[in-house]
Formats: sequence, C-alpha cells, structure tokens
Amino acid sequence: MRASSNGGLVRAHPTALRDQIDPTIASISTIMVLVSTTLLVASQIFGKDKGK
Repeated sequence: MRASSNGGLVRAHPTALRDQIDPTIASISTIMVLVSTTLLVASQIFGKDKGK
C-alpha cells in the first residue's frame, strides 16, 4: 500500500473514522463505558467485605 500525498495512510484512517461516527453511537458508547467502570469499581469495593 502506498501513502497518499495529502497525509498518508496512517493519518487518513483515524480522521475518516472520527468523521463517520454518529453522535448517538458515540454517546451510547460513552455511557456503556461509564456504567461498566462504575460496576467494576463497585464490585471491587463491596467484594472486599465478603473475604474478611
């Protein structure tokens, strides 16, 4: 594969990906990451009590 003259293959891919993401999908993805992180942290905090 050859890089294009306007920025190359490496630069073109993330830019095209960013421009094609629907804002609704991006917001749902963000919410899912936050919920997953919250559940993981909660399980670590409250899971310690059962081991004692």
